[in-house]
Amino acid sequence: MKLREIPLEMRWMMLAAIVANTSSRMMQPFIPLYLETIGASVAQVGFYFTISIFFGIVFRVFGGWISDHTGRLQTIAAGSIFGALATLAFVLAPTWELAIISALLSGIGSSLVGPSYQAYIAEESPQGAVGSTFGLIESLFLICQIIGPLLGGFLVENTGYRVMLWSAFGIMVIATIIRLGLIRNKPIRIHHLSISSLSNDMRKTLIFLMAGGLITWMFIADGLLDASSQSVMPFMPKYTTEVAGITESGYGGLIAFLSVASVMTYWLGGLFSDRFGNHISIAVGAMLICSAFFMLAVSTSTLSLIIGFGVLGVSGAFIEPAFSSLLSQVAPKDQLGVMYGLFRSALGLVAIPAPSIGGALYDNIGPKVTIAFGIILSLVSIPLVILKLRLRKEEMNVED
Repeated sequence: MKLREIPLEMRWMMLAAIVANTSSRMMQPFIPLYLETIGASVAQVGFYFTISIFFGIVFRVFGGWISDHTGRLQTIAAGSIFGALATLAFVLAPTWELAIISALLSGIGSSLVGPSYQAYIAEESPQGAVGSTFGLIESLFLICQIIGPLLGGFLVENTGYRVMLWSAFGIMVIATIIRLGLIRNKPIRIHHLSISSLSNDMRKTLIFLMAGGLITWMFIADGLLDASSQSVMPFMPKYTTEVAGITESGYGGLIAFLSVASVMTYWLGGLFSDRFGNHISIAVGAMLICSAFFMLAVSTSTLSLIIGFGVLGVSGAFIEPAFSSLLSQVAPKDQLGVMYGLFRSALGLVAIPAPSIGGALYDNIGPKVTIAFGIILSLVSIPLVILKLRLRKEEMNVED
């Protein structure tokens, strides 16, 4: 799919996603630092992110199921309301413990939006070009990851955390209004939701997940890569500001550069996965993660940080479209939402302890050991990806 071929409804959906995620990307790089200002230690920051992952796991499968039965855009709009409430709760939280309420609401919101968003793109993608379509859409979506950290870092450095957080809330409200506008003429089929249909869908999806086939290996491989990231990235703001001496706005610039690298290569990463195979693309991405983390561990010079963050951005361009494309090709067509939701929930189980382990290593041994732990997890995934994630014709999805 080319940019001019994107349907009008998808364009509006993308605009809302860019606005909503500009809000979250303004906040996300600075959440660890802000939590410390309201009383959290490094270990407690790790605990906060662990709880956030847990909430995402608990609710994500239900978000995918709701999406399958009530509609993609309707579910995204509902998730956006929870996202706005989550941002407001974080702004108002006087202590890090109460900020966990925000993590709960955010878990519900992202669980409604994430699987619905992926299923919507999969359903609208031309056959044979799923990877490149995901790459194109995700590259546009990543605009928010350039604007958000830069704007967030500027506001934190010049006006403080509170102004930044209130600004993020206002931007999230705008995204919610756009998403509600997209569903004004669409029915909300709540009556389609029932315990029996949930039980039936969960049973069929769990069979796919636990059968020992390609989806099972996808869960293990992506879980290792996610754990690698979750064990290192929550502590990167502290590492770059305290060890490398980068300012908050400088860290926002590094995150923005990571996103620029992703934007520049996401579509190419999708094309690469379509041309050479999703498993090869994912393996290349895992190798790039190892390279980036190694560079960040051995040197804290400004140039090393810039290159390291840039390589991390490129790694995502090879991994994310390939995983999304692969899952859309093996999941039953009528269960795309619940499959994306359950897959990400099961995946999160692997990553639950990662932030706490990373925080404990950072506190008790040192930051470079935390980064080394992330490298090991990514290295372990590479042979598994190459050997187990090759898609065979008999594993491609069928109507269920």
